[in-house]
Amino acid sequence: MLSKITSLSFLSNTVTKPFDYLFKECQCEHFEINNIVQVLSGRVDSDYLILLLDINYFSFDGFLNDNSNEKFDELEGLLASFRENNSAKIIISNVFNDYLDINTALNIEDHQRLLELNSKINRLSDISDIAILNVYDLVFMYGYQNFINLKNGFLFQAPWTKLAYSTIATSIDEIIQLFKFNRKKVLILDADNTLWGGIVGEDGVDNIDIDDNYPGKIFRYFQQQLKFLQNNGLLLAIVSKNNFDDVRDVFENKNMPLKWDDFSIKKIN
Repeated sequence: MLSKITSLSFLSNTVTKPFDYLFKECQCEHFEINNIVQVLSGRVDSDYLILLLDINYFSFDGFLNDNSNEKFDELEGLLASFRENNSAKIIISNVFNDYLDINTALNIEDHQRLLELNSKINRLSDISDIAILNVYDLVFMYGYQNFINLKNGFLFQAPWTKLAYSTIATSIDEIIQLFKFNRKKVLILDADNTLWGGIVGEDGVDNIDIDDNYPGKIFRYFQQQLKFLQNNGLLLAIVSKNNFDDVRDVFENKNMPLKWDDFSIKKIN
């Protein structure tokens, strides 16, 4: 995973000691539970500070309210101050909650507050050297019951399952790799059998695969992912041996997620 010289400090309102097993090659330090204000107000000498929060940091009895906004404002101020006095890079998690019946009016309202809180947490990445650990998305992907052990949470303040610790550790590792290596800025794409299925010069615009049926839906999904990357700052380019007019005709006549002007450079000849 990571280099032996990589040092990680874990700060949380839950138990983080099990991460030692998953980061054996790193130097791991664990601050006392619920010591967040004190730690962020001081010095941390590690390479990375992992700030793993759960909903209870922001909520009272599991509900988000005006006090939750105050807790976030306090946290934002602490992180800004920490950045002025520390070089450690920060990986901070967003949060999630258990909604036994999401269809009730109360839970829908509270879930909206949760999304608003996570949106605020996401904006913390505007502070230099802060990255967001998307725990909310991980719980959504793997399921609450697979991720959370309520009994251990009550007994030991260790609410994560083995799967959760492992999955979160993998995400932390991926974020650290992004910190260590420059982000790729340009994605260069072929056209035929890449942006769509088939060869436009042979099959014609009407017969290439890019629609809501298989296999066209695969290429549509791929374009949707490319569009997401482009919206987040990645530059797209086409390099293809196709006829220029054939490729342009596809964009002009097919309803696709990517448009002609989404590509900064087009080398088609």
